[in-house]
Amino acid sequence: MITHDYPAATRALDRALEMNGNSALALRFSAMMNAFGERQERGIQDAQRALRLSPFDPMNYHSHLALAIAYLSAGQLEEALTHARLGTEINPAFSVLHALVVSCLVTLGRLDDAQAAAERLLEAAPFFTISGFARMGVWPSLMDDLTNALRQVALPD
Repeated sequence: MITHDYPAATRALDRALEMNGNSALALRFSAMMNAFGERQERGIQDAQRALRLSPFDPMNYHSHLALAIAYLSAGQLEEALTHARLGTEINPAFSVLHALVVSCLVTLGRLDDAQAAAERLLEAAPFFTISGFARMGVWPSLMDDLTNALRQVALPD
């Protein structure tokens, strides 16, 4: 994820899953790599399987992140919102999931809810900026829409 070399990461994770197809950890990371690499169907399958294998794992926010991105990419905003919210319940300090909640709510036209979610985002990450979020460099096909949505609730640029 740091180098954005999704094909190499996916190959390594596929190999790990060949060795142990029941590794919730490998499935979570595979779900993220596939969702980030715009292979939504595989990302959804791996994330759902990871959640079934280890339903109470404190790292499950990764699976919900993958599901939120996959559903957002597919235009399924309510599903994306549901998983972004579930992820924030597991890891309330993870600003990326909060930003996805805000973006989904803005896109759905629920601006009052989006403003409240933006306040929760800034409580969780007081130094959050839209430009810092954009610099992550992930989800190129989504980033313009995400950052434009975040600007609509006057988050710091």
